[in-house]
Amino acid sequence: RINDANRVVVALTSRFVEQETGIERLRLAVGQQVNFTDPRIQLLPPQVTSGKSDFIAAISGRLTQHISTDSNIQMNESKLWIEKVRTGISYQPDAGKVLNLGYRFTRDVIEQVDTSLQWPIAGNWHAVTRVNYSLKDDKILAGLAGLEYNACCWALRFVMQRLTTATQTTTTAVFVQLELKGLMGIGNN
Repeated sequence: RINDANRVVVALTSRFVEQETGIERLRLAVGQQVNFTDPRIQLLPPQVTSGKSDFIAAISGRLTQHISTDSNIQMNESKLWIEKVRTGISYQPDAGKVLNLGYRFTRDVIEQVDTSLQWPIAGNWHAVTRVNYSLKDDKILAGLAGLEYNACCWALRFVMQRLTTATQTTTTAVFVQLELKGLMGIGNN
């Protein structure tokens, strides 16, 4: 199986790094695989794979001091349509403060939006949430909400999670964690 590949992969990556800080401001990448012959070993019934594979491109980087992004796309050149998209943007103004937005698409399979947030509420209280929503199925696939009280030598966390495990089945779990800093922890991370 290892030697049943008569192909070449061509890719190009360019990075723009800030000389003073070492921060990668931008990364661009493109790539494509060219198959010279069809594989003799196939896991599924006949597949024609000789010729060009899908074209792949990616862009990522830190747009500002607090905003970063990471995106990639896979395009079918023979049909001139997009096969996959993965993109996300993150806002992180300080430690313990982050907002993430993401989008995933695979033709005829998934189309999802994913959001997550960790943010201080007031004093020693912090909140965390995450929602993974399927645009294709018009429902929440995964949701999480939690609160944390963080004192100098201990922390207490409450988290509720709801997951879709099958088309019509969901599970809900509640977690409680007590952390005695420098001594021990009770519960799941």
